[in-house]
Amino acid sequence: MILNEINILLTTLIVAFNLTIYFNLEKLEKIINIYDVADNFRKIHKKKMPLLGGFIIFFNIIFICLINIIIQEYLNIELSSVILNPSNIFLITFIFIIGAYDDKADISANIRLLVITLIGLSF
Repeated sequence: MILNEINILLTTLIVAFNLTIYFNLEKLEKIINIYDVADNFRKIHKKKMPLLGGFIIFFNIIFICLINIIIQEYLNIELSSVILNPSNIFLITFIFIIGAYDDKADISANIRLLVITLIGLSF
């Protein structure tokens, strides 16, 4: 019974977290300041578009990790979580950093693939 209550709590926290992000998107756009500008070659949008998808996914993963740690430490409930493995957190963070850098500096897809593959194979 307690696991059902924890699932309801987790779902509520994650929905509240995402609603907070959604209602503060304009502030987040200004803080992150990474935009995709139309080049009239590959892109059809007319105005600059904020690139926030990777940030939102990464923030959610970190938020879920923090919630899992809190539950395990304070409620003494062991949750099976692949994400909490320290090497997985490092890989997720590294892929996020590569993606964010690519959004800002527009690095080659081949270089990005090579770096991520080399880091992934090292674990």
